[in-house]
Amino acid sequence: MNSKVYFPNLEPSDFSISDKNTNSESLTYGEIFPSDFMNFMHTYIRNIPNPYMIDIGSGCGRLVEYVSKHGQFPVDGVEIDEKRYKKSIQQKKFNTQYIYNDFENVDFSPYNILYCCNVCFDKKDNHRLYHKILKEFKGLCILFEKPKIFRNFFHKQYFVKTTWNLQQEVYLIFM
Repeated sequence: MNSKVYFPNLEPSDFSISDKNTNSESLTYGEIFPSDFMNFMHTYIRNIPNPYMIDIGSGCGRLVEYVSKHGQFPVDGVEIDEKRYKKSIQQKKFNTQYIYNDFENVDFSPYNILYCCNVCFDKKDNHRLYHKILKEFKGLCILFEKPKIFRNFFHKQYFVKTTWNLQQEVYLIFM
């Protein structure tokens, strides 16, 4: 399936990275289909008071903008790649904010929804992410890997379309 059908502004250059100026090895790029994300999120949004979402590894900001528009709540994106961060700033239209930084330098405590396509993270970055979530985050986590460390918090599994897989598992975890 051609991802251009769903992402008309997705360019081959979006998948490449800027000069690597980071300690992270997790710079692979792919996107969830935003409508799939909102399909399962509508079930949960009404039960979350004052939803405020953070997208870790927000890329060019497509999901951030879509969720802010259709979910009608604030969404922040964190991106470590400068080129993708700049593209997200250029596309900003809604109640969104973009942060050019490593997720480890961002406080998760103000948010009650956390999304991360961590299937592309290496083992070290996932370990850092999981421990930061345990330390700072309370709310609904949407992850692409189901870590054993969160087994007591696991809620539900969904399948969504992504640019790399039309039946990709995502896991909802309540912290």
